[in-house]
Amino acid sequence: MLFEKVLFLNDNLKLDGRGICRNAVRAVIIEHGNILLVYSEKNDEYKFPGGGINENETPEEALIREVKEEVGVNINKINRKIGTIIEYSEAKEKNVDYFKMISDYFLVEIENKFYEQNLDQYEKELRFIPKWISITNAERANLENIKEESDKISKWKKRETYVLNRLKEIDVE
Repeated sequence: MLFEKVLFLNDNLKLDGRGICRNAVRAVIIEHGNILLVYSEKNDEYKFPGGGINENETPEEALIREVKEEVGVNINKINRKIGTIIEYSEAKEKNVDYFKMISDYFLVEIENKFYEQNLDQYEKELRFIPKWISITNAERANLENIKEESDKISKWKKRETYVLNRLKEIDVE
C-alpha cells in the first residue's frame, strides 16, 4: 500500500462515543499521463469515481458499479489497492457522535468505450461529468477551491486533494 491517512473533518469530535462506519472504494484511472476523474461543474472540483459499498456487495463489485454509474465506463482490470483514507466527521444521525468513512483506492484499467452515466440525484445537481486531466492540474483546481473557503466545498475535497498530491510522488502507471 502506498499511502494511508487519517483526516478529521471537524474539531471536537467525540470519538469515544457512538459512531457509524461506512466503507467505500475509489478508482484511480491513469492513462498517458492523465487521470480520469469526476468533475463537478457546479462546485468546480474533482473527485475520484467511487462510493459506498452496499450490503452483500464485495469491494470489487462496488468499484465496478460505481465507476460505471459515475463515469459511464467498464473496468477491465482491478490491478491493486494503492491506499486508504480514513475520515472522521460529524454524524447527521441523532444519538450518534461521529461518522467514520474508510475509502480504499484501487489502481484500475478501463475499456475505451464510454456509456451514459447513471447518476444519483445529488450527483446530477452537482453536474458530475467524467474528465481526463493531469494530476497536477486537478490538484491545483481543488486547492484553489479550498483556499477560497467557498460554501461550495464538498466533504470529499480534502481527501481527494491529499490523494492527488500523493499520486504525484509515486509511480502508479
